[in-house]
Amino acid sequence: MHRRARALAVLLLAVLVALVAPAPTASAHAYLDASNPADGSVLEAAPTRLALTFDEGVVPSATTITLVASDGSRRTLGPVTADATSDDAPASLSVPLPALSRGAYQVAWSTVSADDLHPTGGTFGFGVGVSVAAVGWTETAPSPLEGVLRALLLVGLLLAVGAPFASDLVRRRLPSDPEAAHPVARTAGSAAALAALAGLALLVDELVAGSGGASAVLLSRYGAWWGLRELALLTAAAVLLPGRSAHPRPAGTWRAPAGSVAGLVAALATAVLGHSGSGATGSPARVALATLHVLSAAAWLGTLALLVVLLAVRRPGRRAARHLLRGLAPVAVAGATGMAVTGIALASGVVGSLDALLLTDYGRLLLAKVAVVGLLLAAGLVNHRRLRARGTDPGRLVRAEVVGGLVVLVLTGLLTSGQPATERQLQLDPAATASMLVTRQVGDLQEELTLRPNLPGRNLAVVRVADTRRPSPGPVTTVSVGVTDAAGRVVLVRATPLGDGRWSAPVDVAQWGQADVRVVVARRGVAAPTTADLGWTVAAPPGTPAPAVSRTPLGGPLTWAAWGMALLALAGAAVLGRRVVRRQEAERRLAARAATVGLPTP
Repeated sequence: MHRRARALAVLLLAVLVALVAPAPTASAHAYLDASNPADGSVLEAAPTRLALTFDEGVVPSATTITLVASDGSRRTLGPVTADATSDDAPASLSVPLPALSRGAYQVAWSTVSADDLHPTGGTFGFGVGVSVAAVGWTETAPSPLEGVLRALLLVGLLLAVGAPFASDLVRRRLPSDPEAAHPVARTAGSAAALAALAGLALLVDELVAGSGGASAVLLSRYGAWWGLRELALLTAAAVLLPGRSAHPRPAGTWRAPAGSVAGLVAALATAVLGHSGSGATGSPARVALATLHVLSAAAWLGTLALLVVLLAVRRPGRRAARHLLRGLAPVAVAGATGMAVTGIALASGVVGSLDALLLTDYGRLLLAKVAVVGLLLAAGLVNHRRLRARGTDPGRLVRAEVVGGLVVLVLTGLLTSGQPATERQLQLDPAATASMLVTRQVGDLQEELTLRPNLPGRNLAVVRVADTRRPSPGPVTTVSVGVTDAAGRVVLVRATPLGDGRWSAPVDVAQWGQADVRVVVARRGVAAPTTADLGWTVAAPPGTPAPAVSRTPLGGPLTWAAWGMALLALAGAAVLGRRVVRRQEAERRLAARAATVGLPTP
């Protein structure tokens, strides 16, 4: 099979393997998934503690919580304590509350994600004896400095990873110039050193933002992967940069594979430290997709940038330049295709809905990146056609492609420093029909559930249990009810019998939208209690904004779109491979026929 089809097929097969594995939504910025009291809730009695539940682990020592009363008075709450069931990076925190009088209160919180040290914060409100409007979701703006540092890191990483592709292409296409690959190695080695320096500056910036101490960070999971990435980048720089001879170290020895392995490790560590590997929702599948995304971008944009540097330094002439750049086509096609497929698959985990895509800074940055990548693809197609024409100067449009690639990396830096638009509020429709009554047959028990007032906050759960088995094994002795929180935990409350098979219990609902209510029924004469999770829809608080376009989750459609694009690309690679094989067979037959009759070989 031709090199182009083979490279494309290998990359797309790797993407399909990653797509097969389950990949939950990524987060990387800890956002508030639930609180008690809930946002917009109205309490009859003043609470004594405030609980916050995040979608991923946070650093308790870097968490601040401020309570603002209706008269404007502010009070910093503390001490912040972690849930007893949490590990060193808890997702649930709580603080004691002072004695609260009747009125409206607003809570402002800020913390740092334990997985990637991203700072995040927000506000919510609740009332004691008075109605308050829900604050709703808030978005943490990306730090410009962090975005620039991440963009520099990505530039260096892509050039370092693209060095093997560019060096191999130069050796094959410019065999008459044995030193042509030296500028490629120098540039890639310097870029790897720059990426390591940017990674160090990024760590310092995150520590200054407040993460609970440098020693704790360096000994954490984040610190381990950060150190591995720094080591890999420095190894790549040492392999690629010139030694005492003022020339890059020769290829073909152990140094060439060592540089490739170092680049691969750096790409993997970057994926783990990014949105795909952070938080409780990170997964190996998403890390694999993110790693392939980096490798695809390096194969396309990193290799192209290195070739532009080579042409500027060596000036081989227009004919040789066109010959060199035409050889980039197989790698560029494979890289661009892999980048598109993995990009769509990864977007399924960072954008929750059309509203999230259109109304958040993160979504708009993602749209801008997609638009620039589309322009790059169009420029690449135009440039590929121009390279086939004799006498044309390929430099200008190729340089424009490199500039466009830099814009893509700047946008990517801002995206990786921003907050993915995956908050539950961006995927829930407040107009969804709230549950009134849920009935379910659980074994030989008929269970009915109601929640009142069916709003975030304290609710009264009423459960009616009827035994349908005849004869009945025994009467119901206890019923316990609890609502599953954002972390998947449930606190069961012993219900009080009301008579006629009905039981009631006070439960706390953290968030409007879909919830699971667990009902545990114990009966005399039955050894094991009967447990059931009843699906329930909690009504949105009054004043919750309606969807601007749609809050239907996009994860499924985007994943299917990635599957479709990958399968189409694989089919295209197969067709291309067959055409190339047929052409090569025809050329061999023609050469054999010419040799038989004594004609020159075409």
